[in-house]
Amino acid sequence: MSMVRKIDELGRIVLPMEFRKALKIDAGCDMRMELKDGSIVLSPNECICTGCGATISPDADYMLCDACIARIKSGEPSKDGADA
Repeated sequence: MSMVRKIDELGRIVLPMEFRKALKIDAGCDMRMELKDGSIVLSPNECICTGCGATISPDADYMLCDACIARIKSGEPSKDGADA
């Protein structure tokens, strides 16, 4: 898959949704950037659980850590009283 995106005046680009879905990355994910043979290589490094803020793997299901998934399955409310 290949796409073209413009760099804005601050040097930013938007990663296409198709790429983010394929790599299971979302807001809160750290991305590793490397220069290799004249190319920029981006790869997911680690992400943040949307339920509690813990560091999780970029391939975690639903952007949640195992503890938050277990909490949701058990019906236990979140610490702040809101559902994840």
